[in-house]
Amino acid sequence: MDFGALIKELLLLLALTASADAEAEPQTEADAQPEQETVVEQPAEAKAADAVEKLVVEVNHSTVSTDPENEIDREQEDRDVRDDDHEPESVTASSAALSSTSVPESSDDEMEDDAPLYDLALGHNHTCSLKEGEVSCWGSSYYGQTVIPETLLDADVLDIAAADQNTCALEEDGLTCWGIDGDYTFPLNDGQQVSTGGFHVCAIDADGLWCDRGGNEYGELNIPAELESPLQVAAGTTHTCALDENGVQCWGSNEFGESDVPELAEPTQIAAGGWYNCAIDGAEVKCWGNNDFGQLEVPALVEPAAIMAGHNHACAIDRYGLQCWGRNAFGQADVPSLLEPRIAQPGTHHSCAIEEDGNTVCWGYNAQGQSTPGQ
Repeated sequence: MDFGALIKELLLLLALTASADAEAEPQTEADAQPEQETVVEQPAEAKAADAVEKLVVEVNHSTVSTDPENEIDREQEDRDVRDDDHEPESVTASSAALSSTSVPESSDDEMEDDAPLYDLALGHNHTCSLKEGEVSCWGSSYYGQTVIPETLLDADVLDIAAADQNTCALEEDGLTCWGIDGDYTFPLNDGQQVSTGGFHVCAIDADGLWCDRGGNEYGELNIPAELESPLQVAAGTTHTCALDENGVQCWGSNEFGESDVPELAEPTQIAAGGWYNCAIDGAEVKCWGNNDFGQLEVPALVEPAAIMAGHNHACAIDRYGLQCWGRNAFGQADVPSLLEPRIAQPGTHHSCAIEEDGNTVCWGYNAQGQSTPGQ
């Protein structure tokens, strides 16, 4: 008998009952956070799902350092239960303006210096965007992951990243993260890029690459000594990859071969998902690691310019637009019509893109409003 699944079903029933009688989700004294104003009122089912998900995440978070051998299987089971038991409330693109999917012929060229700075960060049930240095977030804020710290409200943010239930923003002189682990900051020397994994965070600045947080049970924080002048870092759930002038190196967990880098001739970009990675290698995209949902089965691409990896699905922008592949239980890999997508990012059960005019479009699972930009 699957006692884990039975317990989750009992918790879901209890949460559904409780949500009908109470206005706020139950929190333990240790986890309680100040009430945040909510723009979109969640239905009782979504609140109940959040309550159950909180318990599941807390169990995973508290046991990741005590039972490393079984952690991957347990997290896989949790994802499958969430996928199979919760029907999406919305599988439509949330956008004010949609047109045909296309990328201008110059999209694979280097962006002009005066081009707007856009970025996206998708967690399990929340989304954040970066436009011209300003961060905005929407979706579930049960752990405060969408409540942007006041210190960032007037800051010039350069890069953002999101894990399951937390968010990080990089400035030139420091990194700020918030969410399930609380608010914390790290000083940086000319910060360049940030990437978040399951519970760890890595950043590149003028001094090189550093990784912190998490329990390091799989060695995901152990940066190889031979890594020289890293150009890009990509943090997966329990592993990390980096690109330098000598190529790609990965370290940490290797349950699915995610740290076994294949032969790459001309790697220029990397992306890390749950337990898999992808890289642009010359004129093609190569992926390796876990392939349970077809996330390694790259479709035909023409001159790929950007590669992004979500938990179990990946996306790429090529000459003709955006394509996504892999897990598609909630339509997260079904790309809607887009007007010259500049950037895209897959999450766990949803995906988002920013079009040339700055319009944000999201699609896939939307129970917590994560696919409704600005909510």
